[in-house]
Amino acid sequence: MLHVGRDGRLVTQPLAGTRKLGGDHEENARLRRELLCDSKEVHEHAVSVRLACEELGAVCDAGSVVVEDFMSVKERGSVQHLASQVAGRLRNDLCSWQAFGVLFPAVTATGAPKSAALAALLRHEEGPRGLYGGAILAVDADGDLDAALVLRSVLRRADRTWLRAGAGITRHSVPEREYEETCEKLRSVAPYLIEDNASA
Repeated sequence: MLHVGRDGRLVTQPLAGTRKLGGDHEENARLRRELLCDSKEVHEHAVSVRLACEELGAVCDAGSVVVEDFMSVKERGSVQHLASQVAGRLRNDLCSWQAFGVLFPAVTATGAPKSAALAALLRHEEGPRGLYGGAILAVDADGDLDAALVLRSVLRRADRTWLRAGAGITRHSVPEREYEETCEKLRSVAPYLIEDNASA
């Protein structure tokens, strides 16, 4: 989600736009080409990159924000994503925590525009997300901050265990495809779950 180095270099990597990733190299290549040509996925990704540029622009030196990599395809677990990298130089009057405050929560977990998306989530979701959609952080005393977005997750409370994943919904979304994408993402964690028969 965000890395701020001791030298003030700030980097964020929007990941939005998805196809499954399996063991068949030819099928993976076909799906990669399909992903790069899918107008809904490309639009979703471009919106994420635009927002990343705007957010970095709010905390970085004027003119320092650049898109270093645009719309590559990166493999992540059981899927392949459209991925970009946006970087800038953190203003001297700000610290890494202030940068984190501007970029969090990540647009890929909320939607855009962020304030309207967060309000919609509060209206439509049953309760707080807890860790899902949050971040895991590593921070040191010199100001280096590395924050990773929490998405594909296994959660457990009392005797209940569940998986969480999601998909980016736009006006061009096809519900069946969004459901399929969510299942593809869950395959990165589901195979590693073991049934607990101790209470049976």
